[in-house]
Amino acid sequence: MNPWKLKLSQIRALLAVAEYRNFSEAALQLAVTQSTISHAIATLENELGVVVFHRTTRGAAHASG
Repeated sequence: MNPWKLKLSQIRALLAVAEYRNFSEAALQLAVTQSTISHAIATLENELGVVVFHRTTRGAAHASG
């Protein structure tokens, strides 16, 4: 993984989802669509090779271990 490949938008999405524990709320706070947040997180997870958040119908939880 090349850390220089990470985008600021991915980091912002990561921090917002971590804070609000919800993709829709993170999108609202960042004034973007929920799809934009989902894509940013999915791309980040793919680049890192790990699952960062477990998605549920009630929100997002940090993935453990």
